[in-house]
Amino acid sequence: ASSLQKLCAEAEQMQFNLASMVARITPPGPLAPRGVPSAVVAEGWDVQASPPALNFRWPSSAASLEDYEERLRAMPAAVAIRRELQLSLSKLDCRQDEKDINRDTLEVNGLEVKGAEGGYHAAVRAIAKVLDRGTGRGCSEAAQMLLSVLNRTTSGFMAFEEVLKLLESDVVVISPESAAARPLELSIVGKTSALTALGRAHTRYGVHRADASGQLLSVDAFVCFRVEGEKLQRLDKEELEVACNILIYKSSPAC
Repeated sequence: ASSLQKLCAEAEQMQFNLASMVARITPPGPLAPRGVPSAVVAEGWDVQASPPALNFRWPSSAASLEDYEERLRAMPAAVAIRRELQLSLSKLDCRQDEKDINRDTLEVNGLEVKGAEGGYHAAVRAIAKVLDRGTGRGCSEAAQMLLSVLNRTTSGFMAFEEVLKLLESDVVVISPESAAARPLELSIVGKTSALTALGRAHTRYGVHRADASGQLLSVDAFVCFRVEGEKLQRLDKEELEVACNILIYKSSPAC
């Protein structure tokens, strides 16, 4: 099970990295050759790995600090957890999303949008521009929805919730290491008629001994999701269910 968990996490990361590379080299990506029309890229971006069930002695159920540290050492290097997320235009909180992006950075197909400079509307425009791909359809609502899932209030909450389930205990204190968070990432790939948006949001957390005797480790958490373009087009008609994989990595050499 431990090996399957690691393979699932690696597959998720590799697929996003490949999508990111394709998005960068395909017009209008920043690395695309000038004057070259958009090429037909590989399909299958909507296929997402399904993590196996978790069946380990998690640190969160440890009876003592010694027991906790022993379980921490035995914990898999990578854990993949599936979560289902409901998307609905009626649940959008644009005001909160604006607060979030104003102190964050977003990368859309390799192009950087700094929230402190362009703000919420610049982020939405950047996503909508890539979603549109010459279809002539309004994409602002779909862009708002994707940004809402990526933003820290949503992705960060999901990640922190899963980290607490695995690692929270009376013998430790878990705190976000916000300065270490990577930019929010969105890669939109595929043909005009069959786009897929892949999102990835990273956060890092420190696990400290409750007696203030030092830090045990840091964990990196990635929330990864993908949404097909045809689903985004139905947002005004129905609530959509999107599968998210939450990947949690131990990053301390001591463990």
